[in-house]
Amino acid sequence: MANWMVVMTEDNFKISQKYSLIGVSESRKVSLMSMKKGDGLVFYISRKKIGQRGTSGRVCEFGGIGKVIGEACESQNPIWNTVGDITFPYRRKVEITPAKQRVQVTEMLNSLDFLVGKKKWGGFFLQSLRKISDKDFETIKNAIL
Repeated sequence: MANWMVVMTEDNFKISQKYSLIGVSESRKVSLMSMKKGDGLVFYISRKKIGQRGTSGRVCEFGGIGKVIGEACESQNPIWNTVGDITFPYRRKVEITPAKQRVQVTEMLNSLDFLVGKKKWGGFFLQSLRKISDKDFETIKNAIL
């Protein structure tokens, strides 16, 4: 099994919890399609709302874990908040367990192997999906649960 970090906003994390779904745009379709049932998920919350900029909207914390429980599918039904007419049409059914204690990424910079060049860590959270190691998955899981 593989582990993935899913990057989204707080408002879209709540929507993903409600529908037990994650969704991506065309640019991340290949990653989503390569996921398998049982793959682990870590949810990184980037900011409060889609389109919200500035320090008041930043969250930068790990908000939950989960696992893939369904096959990939496609739907144009708009359920997530987006900028423009994006619907995140490539989707997977998931289970999500919210964090018991959210942890700021800055508190974990030295504990996560995927963060090389720790001073410019923000670039590692620009992709909506990123594979992470078993070790990083367990480190985040243990910190938030």
